[in-house]
Amino acid sequence: MYNNIYDALSFGEVKIIIEEVNEIYKSYGIKKRMYVVMNIDKTNGELAKELNVSHNYISHLRNNDRHAIQKDCNVYYGVNAEILVSEYMNSLGIINELMPHSCNFDILVNGKIKVDVKLSRNGFIPPSLRGKQINGRHVFGIHKKTHPETDYYILVISRDMFIIPSNVMPDNKDILAMCWPTARPEIGKYQKYLNRWDLLLNDCD
Repeated sequence: MYNNIYDALSFGEVKIIIEEVNEIYKSYGIKKRMYVVMNIDKTNGELAKELNVSHNYISHLRNNDRHAIQKDCNVYYGVNAEILVSEYMNSLGIINELMPHSCNFDILVNGKIKVDVKLSRNGFIPPSLRGKQINGRHVFGIHKKTHPETDYYILVISRDMFIIPSNVMPDNKDILAMCWPTARPEIGKYQKYLNRWDLLLNDCD
């Protein structure tokens, strides 16, 4: 008599069964991921209920897969900006890798340079600027103090990109407000970094 089915099988047969079970679990996970990707306009709660999984499961999936980020939210637009910057780097021949959404920076360049992409969107006004005249002013959440590992910030306003070395900003920089467009960008503190890809390319050498 055998104590269980594995006693009656050879090592090779057991290995095949385990591999097949792993493939089933993998396929099950892929189907859930694809469902989330195809329904990015739904909330975590709605998806968790429909897939019969926990809210944390959906949150974890979205944190590790930029294609599954909920549509029409700040994170979704930020992720699209990261993809835009990465693709433009590719066109310049800059080797880069998009990092998981949960990482402290967005793009790793040449295997060593940490880049954080920041997007300006109309309608966001930090508490310190509420009630003040901000026409033409774009606001970015830098949070340099909590993310000191960043080497470059790339600020995105529409299709304009500003390639700013982290060391030109104060260490306690949290919010960056910048007027754009300006008549003389070459003299602006941060505006002068418009399209300064040469700085990043030099550091890649």
